[in-house]
Order: sequence, then C-alpha cells, then structure tokens
Amino acid sequence: MNHELASAIGVAAVATLAATTVAFTPADALADDITMDTTKFVSVASRDEVRAIVKAQPALVQQAASEWALQDNHAARVKSNFTSAQAKAAYIIERREVAALNAEDSGSNSPWVLKARPADTAIMGGPQR
Repeated sequence: MNHELASAIGVAAVATLAATTVAFTPADALADDITMDTTKFVSVASRDEVRAIVKAQPALVQQAASEWALQDNHAARVKSNFTSAQAKAAYIIERREVAALNAEDSGSNSPWVLKARPADTAIMGGPQR
C-alpha cells in the first residue's frame, strides 16, 4: 500500500510540474533576426572611391578571394599531364578487372579473361610481374 501511495504522489508531482511549466511558458515565442545592431549601414564613400581603394590594394583583394574560396569548399585546380582520355581508359580497365573478379567463377579464371595490363601499372603496391 505504501508503494502505491509513493507512486501516486510521484505522478501527481510530475503532472503539477508539467502544468506549471505550460502555464508560465509564453505562447508566442517567435524567431527573429540574429543581427544585434539594427542601425542601417550608410556609406561615406562613393562607388568610384571604393573602386579606387580596391584597385589600389590588389593583394588584399586576392587574399580575401582565396579566403572566400577556402570557406566555400571549392576544389583547387590541379595541373596534371594526365588527360581525360587516359583517366577514362584507366577507369574502363579497372571496371573490367572488377567485373572479371566478381564473375561467377569468383575470379579464378580472371587472369585469362583480362587483357594484359600496361607495364607502368602497379598492383597491390608492387610492380607487375
């Protein structure tokens, strides 16, 4: 009987706490702009003056542009002698090898099915034998 009384008091306390929370919570909580300063920006320089300042400091503009690119997660341009046609050919060779290794014979016949690989291709970190 004491156990039931303790459970009833616990349930009543939780219900009272929930009712009190609902009663004192404002009903119209709306999101607002995160800006703290509400004053409007008014420039003291003309458009031509701003352009002259920017043109006078190209290093500053370049630094700001690279920072923007870093934050925007753009991929950096990489210069390479590896052409698109070479990449496509290498991809096709690899796909054929994967298809042969995943065939119904579980790859036991794949060395005979595959064409010879180029001599400069490394397999498993070592040179081709």
